[in-house]
Amino acid sequence: MDFIDGIRVVVDKMNVPNSTFDLIEISPRLVADISDMITSFAITKTLSDLGNPTVPVGGLFPASGNMTIFDEDFAFNDNNIFDPETGLGSIVAERRTSRIKFNFYEIVKNVDGYDYYVPLKTMYSEGVPTVSDNSTNISINFKDFYFYLESEKAPEMLLTNVSLSYAITVLLDNIGFSNYIFKRSPDEKDFVIPYFFVGAEQNVAQVLQDLAISAQSAMYFDEYNNFVVMSKGYILPDDNDRSVDFTFDVGIVTGK
Repeated sequence: MDFIDGIRVVVDKMNVPNSTFDLIEISPRLVADISDMITSFAITKTLSDLGNPTVPVGGLFPASGNMTIFDEDFAFNDNNIFDPETGLGSIVAERRTSRIKFNFYEIVKNVDGYDYYVPLKTMYSEGVPTVSDNSTNISINFKDFYFYLESEKAPEMLLTNVSLSYAITVLLDNIGFSNYIFKRSPDEKDFVIPYFFVGAEQNVAQVLQDLAISAQSAMYFDEYNNFVVMSKGYILPDDNDRSVDFTFDVGIVTGK
């Protein structure tokens, strides 16, 4: 067992002369492949409510789900805390926080000697994982990064005659989130908001939900944890608006 006492960053070269190196955050992460421990999982993702004839497109839709883990070595058991003197116990047990990050992939194995990893979703646990009576089955409920938008208070502001993309950019940049993507049809103009007002005691998720309804846009987190804003014209295009073909971006590892 190795422990990290500190992290040191040395910058030897910058791409732009006389520029500064600005480090926002760096920290170690405990990462493990627990695929063999999972007995079942389910993820529900919603792009828009096409069953609603009044407002078929317009909303911020979080993804949710759950999974069950067979914990045969009691890694998640809070009575199995790691003891540095004996080297026994689990380093995970005391880190069963309410926001464990899970990356889900669909694996297509041994295609011409390669395994293809297709990302499905990035999820975060809600609450501390629940241990059943026999202490081997762990139940975990999770939600995507929507939880972060719910937890962040929106800044109070008043802007006039701003585009939807600008309003969302200002809102998300203010909370330090920059992974966002806007998708519109080639000839579709950005929605303009005459008066964009954010009052007190609103969280970011509430403001985005109001914007989505007003602009008839669907908002969600994709499989890469990017915040995506799709216009109604992009989701429901006419025949000549855009191609509806798509391409998967997958990771490749050498097959065994």
